Amino acid sequence: MIQLSPDGRQKIVVEDADPDHVAWVEAAYAKGELNRTHLGRNESARLRNISSLAFGGPDLRTAYLGCLVGDRIARFAAPVAGAPPAHWQADIGALAAMLPISPDRPS
Repeated sequence: MIQLSPDGRQKIVVEDADPDHVAWVEAAYAKGELNRTHLGRNESARLRNISSLAFGGPDLRTAYLGCLVGDRIARFAAPVAGAPPAHWQADIGALAAMLPISPDRPS
């Protein structure tokens, strides 16, 4: 995973890749031959092809990594907080009374 700063600098934050597998996938991409086989046969040690990143926890500083071919969701303490989802601030009016949680405090 690469952290991209506002000025365009890149910093590797998490890396879990097999260099031979990456070379094989990049060669297929360069030839226009990249397909599901390349994505499904991931040779990483733990993360198994990261496909999504979400932030959670009360301070939005827990990062969750979803993976295309993995069987679990990895998480780590993030050095920065994620942005609160827009729906946390939505006015849901009368619907709020039917929710099992307080609309003022996301779960």
